[in-house]
Amino acid sequence: MIILGAIIATVAFIVLLLPQPEPFLKITYPVDASSVSQNEAVSGVSKNIPTGQQIWVIVYAHEANMFYPISSIDAQPNGNWSSAITIGEANDSGYSFDIIVALANQDAQNQINAYKIYAKNNYSTNDSYPGMSELPSGLVTYDRITVTRSK
Repeated sequence: MIILGAIIATVAFIVLLLPQPEPFLKITYPVDASSVSQNEAVSGVSKNIPTGQQIWVIVYAHEANMFYPISSIDAQPNGNWSSAITIGEANDSGYSFDIIVALANQDAQNQINAYKIYAKNNYSTNDSYPGMSELPSGLVTYDRITVTRSK
């Protein structure tokens, strides 16, 4: 019985030492350098998302030099994900934006959620949110594409 316990403990220790698979996130739609409307559905694929980490879609406005966390999303069991997003304001036709997909640890999630609560309580619509000048340190970007807003 002691030997069995030692074997189980050894196997558990070895499993902890094995490298964990790297997370993977990729935007599949829209594609880089494409023209997009103000309201789009962004989609992608993911795998190996660590427990406690959350996928976020963020829009970066080049003209304003600000980040706009749009939504946290849950991947489907097959790794696919999608989210409806708003890219800029109604009069932002012709401007460049980045669409970012990232993983946020709990601290980064807390910072983004605090920003979203502040913005919702202090501004009338999503279009008038001030944006974030930088992203939280616990947020890691996995894919970033640049798009141009159409009418």
